[in-house]
Amino acid sequence: MLRALAFEQGITGKYSTAYRSVQEVRDSYRSREVSELQAMDAFIQPDLLVLDEIGVQYGTDSERLVLFNILNGRYEALKPTIVISNLNVDGVKKYLDDRVYDRLRENGGGVLAFDWEILMPFSLTAKRIIQKAEKKRYASSTRPCWAQKAMMSA
Repeated sequence: MLRALAFEQGITGKYSTAYRSVQEVRDSYRSREVSELQAMDAFIQPDLLVLDEIGVQYGTDSERLVLFNILNGRYEALKPTIVISNLNVDGVKKYLDDRVYDRLRENGGGVLAFDWEILMPFSLTAKRIIQKAEKKRYASSTRPCWAQKAMMSA
């Protein structure tokens, strides 16, 4: 989606997880080449920022401060930000803080909540593949048949 917008609209965009964005800013503390402000600017300057995995972090004050500074910088520059999370709306609001959440909602910012349950988690899928392979005797170990075939062809 981000690439299509960049190509069709000629905008700059950046995708990052919240954790990675915090780490990039923290890495600047030990760097002589990049200041903290320059590291944050890498997230503030693009026309569109997609920030994924909000709420997966530890939620420390320093993490929240870095995210606040990035999101507030984009707010002040009137730049759109897409925030993605597995948390529900209240969880995102609690994690980001009311003032950040309100700023994301200003000027027509909306919330698109996908609140349905995941039908089949990956671990359950893998477990079913293994069980099916064992039943059909395709595998002689706990590895699914596709993993054994890949190992034999390597």
